[in-house]
Amino acid sequence: AGEGTLIEQTVKRLQKVPETKEIFLISNSRFRERLDSMFPGIFKILEPIGKNTAPACAVANEYTLRKYGEIILGIFPSDHFIREDEIFIEAVEEAKGLAQKGYIVTIGMKPTRPETGYGYIERGEKIGKRSYKAIKFHEKPDRETAEKYISSGNFYWNAGMFVWRTDVFDESVKKFMPEFYKVLKESKFPEELDKIYKEAPEISVDYAVMEKADNIAVVEGEFFWEDLGSFPSLFKVLNTDEKGNLILGGAVVSECRNSLFIQRGPVIAAYGLSDIIVISTDDVVLVIPMSEAQNIKKLRAILKEKGLEKLL
Repeated sequence: AGEGTLIEQTVKRLQKVPETKEIFLISNSRFRERLDSMFPGIFKILEPIGKNTAPACAVANEYTLRKYGEIILGIFPSDHFIREDEIFIEAVEEAKGLAQKGYIVTIGMKPTRPETGYGYIERGEKIGKRSYKAIKFHEKPDRETAEKYISSGNFYWNAGMFVWRTDVFDESVKKFMPEFYKVLKESKFPEELDKIYKEAPEISVDYAVMEKADNIAVVEGEFFWEDLGSFPSLFKVLNTDEKGNLILGGAVVSECRNSLFIQRGPVIAAYGLSDIIVISTDDVVLVIPMSEAQNIKKLRAILKEKGLEKLL
């Protein structure tokens, strides 16, 4: 699918963006050793506990604001597969221009199928070559609603890529997350990261800021994109067998169709399955219908209640 891991591809891609002063990573502390070995010269914000994307974005913005003052900051997930880096960079450059004017910008992807696993962004007035004011962020729809979104031609997939000016986003955190904003401003960084995350709300940046702010813009990403945080999307970039199965590892599979098998632990032996995801690791075996893949977060919540959240 490309040279290196997805996170390595992401870093290399961002190194091509003009006038980039620094690339840093924000991830979970359990990946410390792996990230240090992969990126020895890159600063890392290592979260003691995951609290979704709003605290991560706010902490990343606070780090950047303290170090550089008023500057453009981009947020890019590391599990996205992107082709056509030049077109990606063009979109980022347009987003930077809008961010400089005071917009909080998201790069949206034109939907190619009625996907129910992504949120959608509704576009309004055109304000640039490939950019629009964003009217509304819509939660993950059912299939019928997703089909309506596509036929209207006014919706993009919410790809979780954002560009903003640090002082503008800082004001949004102050306005929409006032209690957490106070904690951020009163804490030493990064020495008091544990304290910051202890007080952080568990909420996505979409819910916390994007759905409430009135200065949101969307730039259409015209490059090839897949979010490989979604298991079914692996089928878009990796080769399947003659029956449509994607087999990673040494799984023993017979008479199965359109299924995903990832073996990183005990041997998977499967017969007669259709449209199923089976993943084995040293600690856990996951089995879920392909159609329910987006509900893994619900399963994670159940495991968390039982004190087993580290398994997924």
